[in-house]
Amino acid sequence: MPSRTKHESSPLTILHVSDMQFGYKHRFGRLGLTDPDAQFDTLFARLRDDLIGLKNDHGLAPNLLVVSGDLAEWGRRSEFKDALEFVSQLTTLLELPRRQVIIVPGNHDINRKSCEAYFNHCDADETKPIAPFWPKWKHYHALFSEFYCGKDDPVFAQDQPYTWWDIPELKV
Repeated sequence: MPSRTKHESSPLTILHVSDMQFGYKHRFGRLGLTDPDAQFDTLFARLRDDLIGLKNDHGLAPNLLVVSGDLAEWGRRSEFKDALEFVSQLTTLLELPRRQVIIVPGNHDINRKSCEAYFNHCDADETKPIAPFWPKWKHYHALFSEFYCGKDDPVFAQDQPYTWWDIPELKV
């Protein structure tokens, strides 16, 4: 492999995980295995083995983790608890700083019951709902806040329901 000049960038390896949909119909953890075998029927366990193999056999390790869309099935607190555990374990396995993990919500990550309650509350008070109808993001926001706790850049707040930050070490 030719050596890189001073101005060339190293390749960027991205692991993109999408549509995990933790919840009742989640595809993993459903084999009915008993302890201690149940630990092997998880999305993390299956990815872990593949990622370790790629690193050991090919020297391939992601520099950036993108988790996008539908972390949860119905936007429930327990679903986001499972998603947070998964993303945290994966981040640790990959030895990535949390700033090198991008989490993007999808349509299943809103809590429809909270959204409905917000609209009903506005209707009862004869007030106009205010976009982006923040209560629907309550449980996603909890995951986001806990995952990025203590980090300066990542923000997901009612007055800024999007996040943007630079990752200069990756030129991203």
